[in-house]
Amino acid sequence: MPLDVRALLCLCLQPCGPFPKLTPQFPAVSKSRTAFSLTGCGIRRQTFSFAGVERIIGGQRARDGEWPWQASIQLDGIHRCGASVISNTWLVTAAHCFRGLRNPRRWTASFGILLRPPKQKKLVRRIIVHERYSDFVLDHEYDIAVVELASAIEFTSDVHSVCLPEASHVFPENTSCFVTGWGALKNDENCC
Repeated sequence: MPLDVRALLCLCLQPCGPFPKLTPQFPAVSKSRTAFSLTGCGIRRQTFSFAGVERIIGGQRARDGEWPWQASIQLDGIHRCGASVISNTWLVTAAHCFRGLRNPRRWTASFGILLRPPKQKKLVRRIIVHERYSDFVLDHEYDIAVVELASAIEFTSDVHSVCLPEASHVFPENTSCFVTGWGALKNDENCC
């Protein structure tokens, strides 16, 4: 019986429940970094600023640990797409990343904002592309996939899951929204 991507996402994105409280030990570089503590999924370090243009092209380099749920999906060891950590064994990403390339043995996932060296790297057990996604239609409808890892991610302050707000949550006007991933900082520049 095929797995329904929607049902799996609903299961993985349930309220996170109690998340282990982490208080990592940092070198004595900055008092603001040593005060960091993690109390739930979807929590980033609050010590970073967001100066500059925040667009997909024209963005800025992320700092280590700034987006702990960002993953790199890699084909034969080469970055192909970004993904979000939704549990310690599941990622969500775009279905078009796997167009014609769905053999999980060729894929790995890296965690921690830097591509090299990654903080953690995991093999992929399986790739589940939305059943209504088409490799041959380029309109990106149903362009969602989930990736099951062969082993669990060890959650740390630099690598952990994202979570979504309750459906009833109302965002205040002018709330900031951030897009993360690997890409060019300028037009006509190579990725990553």
